[in-house]
Amino acid sequence: MKRTAVVLVVMVSLVAAASASPLPPNAGVVFVNGAPLYDEQPGRTLKASEYLTLGDVVTMLNRNGSFKDNGKDRDFTRIKAMDGKEGWVRKDYVAGKSSIGIVKSDKATIYSEPRDIKITSRFVSGMTLVAILQDGTTGGFAKVQGYDTAQGILFTDSTFLSMDDLATADADVQAAILYDVAMATKDPGVRKNLLKLAAAHYGSSIFSPKVQAALGTAAGSGGQGN
Repeated sequence: MKRTAVVLVVMVSLVAAASASPLPPNAGVVFVNGAPLYDEQPGRTLKASEYLTLGDVVTMLNRNGSFKDNGKDRDFTRIKAMDGKEGWVRKDYVAGKSSIGIVKSDKATIYSEPRDIKITSRFVSGMTLVAILQDGTTGGFAKVQGYDTAQGILFTDSTFLSMDDLATADADVQAAILYDVAMATKDPGVRKNLLKLAAAHYGSSIFSPKVQAALGTAAGSGGQGN
């Protein structure tokens, strides 16, 4: 997946972007870091105008379309980004009618249905952001969508996780997003600053040890940051 190099804006906007609370009816969450936001060009072609950040909460404009993406027909939905920019994003990169969770287990087992008997050998990697869908989540199981960066797998259909494997507290969500975006950037200074924000503002998170370990590595690498 393509990653945006411009993640400094995350430092000032991310806290307000993601929330573990249910999203408003017309809102959606982006679960692929660096998801392109496209403008429509003549001939129904698309051109990327900016890149969205993991956890961005966008306004769903209830318009869908089909366009070519890298030579393949893909389904897109029209959204308004946090900065007010409108455009098209791949439909399977954003989820509406949901709340946000983070996989807290090293490997969260996937169930094909919300029943213990429907356990599979597949899993979602730890620290993955998922959209917990309002439709389909029941009892102790969450129906989710998301992108597992560690495995390079996008999962959107009939994917259920145990609620015991998910963290939904705001501090955990914010810390994990900052950590994930930090790990995705190639700029050592930006990485260090993102990790410092996570450590300073979300020290109560269950992910704090992982953040602190990464921050120690970033500091030891000589990356420049304020």
